[in-house]
Amino acid sequence: MKRDIDLARKILLTVEARPAGARPAVLVLDEYPPDEVADHIELLVEANLLEALDASSFSGRSWIVQRLTWEGHDFVEAARVESIWTRAKAYILDKGSVLTFEVLKQVLAALARERLSS
Repeated sequence: MKRDIDLARKILLTVEARPAGARPAVLVLDEYPPDEVADHIELLVEANLLEALDASSFSGRSWIVQRLTWEGHDFVEAARVESIWTRAKAYILDKGSVLTFEVLKQVLAALARERLSS
């Protein structure tokens, strides 16, 4: 499996959009295979952006998504605006850098600061 940063963002935005007090649930994104979503949820848990319970069984992998962590909320705030998200990814790739969460968070934060100062 190759990590898909756009899928990770979509998962985080989807979790954030759930109503307050929503019960933990298995996240389904129609445009992505369930195993790919499960793999990315696991990565987001490992990155401390999301809390979820592993509900995998012999019938397949799945995670019960509970909530965003504080870091997850910070990431979503920085990545929410599509134009900033696209600009951050393009900037990183133009510089020949690797598109990691840490680098992306730094660039998103810099673009947010730039937006505030203009």
